[in-house]
Amino acid sequence: MKENIFASGELWIQSGTFNPDEHSFVQILDAPPQAVRRANDLDSMNATDILQLINDDIFPMLDPFELTSAQIKNRLPLFSATLILLPGNYAVYSIKMSHCVGDGVTFFQLIKQVSLCMNGLKVAPIDWDVPLKATHEFYPPEFSPRDVDISYGLPFLIGALKNFLFTRRQGSIILLDKHKVRAKKKELREQLGCSDISSNDVITAALCQAVKSSDVFVFTENTRSIIQGVPVNAGGNFLWEIPVPREVCSSADELRRVVASSSSGYKTNELPLQPFLCGRVARVTSLASIAESLLYNGTEGFATVPSPSFMKGIPLDVALIFRFNKQYWGVLQNFAEFDATEGMIQDLL
Repeated sequence: MKENIFASGELWIQSGTFNPDEHSFVQILDAPPQAVRRANDLDSMNATDILQLINDDIFPMLDPFELTSAQIKNRLPLFSATLILLPGNYAVYSIKMSHCVGDGVTFFQLIKQVSLCMNGLKVAPIDWDVPLKATHEFYPPEFSPRDVDISYGLPFLIGALKNFLFTRRQGSIILLDKHKVRAKKKELREQLGCSDISSNDVITAALCQAVKSSDVFVFTENTRSIIQGVPVNAGGNFLWEIPVPREVCSSADELRRVVASSSSGYKTNELPLQPFLCGRVARVTSLASIAESLLYNGTEGFATVPSPSFMKGIPLDVALIFRFNKQYWGVLQNFAEFDATEGMIQDLL
């Protein structure tokens, strides 16, 4: 793949143009001795133990995530895979894709393609040539030029700089019990009279209640099949970000209303300036509904864990909701102020 720069300065990736001699896109590593010793007990490990094994012994072996600018400057692979062999017929695979190649939907489309190929099945095509690919600047329908400028212009940059200089953040993972999430969902559906509240709504509302360092929560939404001319199998970055005030997203039914309408939580020209200037704006993304696993006949996944290095250098509150395993949801987060005793979150742990 190679980058193309338009007159406007935008950058995107053109598929099918790469030099296989320049990079090794796949590497197989032997696990370090300490990982081998601990992995001998993998069958008896609980979710916390598995997470600690991956954090302590596996992630240090992997190349950390880099900003897109650093990837291009240092000519790093924009897509790569690593396989680490463990005892007991276990293995860990790590797949990295640069954000300039595509968004989360694109990533999981690629994962699905790899799985289909390994199993000798017909590969679902990805449309890499959608004309709108040349820009990833999509905004909710309610956004005015003023709202765009606040969200991505000088106010946003000032807030990010403030956080970079004065706020320390570190990525970590929270595990939420799926049985407890389902019970809370059932309770809220009955209590609020809203039958379509999802597990993701419950988790997101609980996070918004517990985070004390942000006042506006911006939710990433896939625009495929929403924006005309963007098909469901489009490869690239096709998302927009929907800002919602804390008081709205802290309520699961109000959050469901906003999500279902694919609209901003603010009316046109009513996006508040101060939270962006003060760096009190969080980003929340859920991969739970779009995730695909790398599957092969005779194998079974035991856990999925995004690398905390993904949060490195991000001067904002960020949360990434994902499927950890059959028993737990996971949340990779770097919240500056998070109170696990506040609101619903304590009922989900």
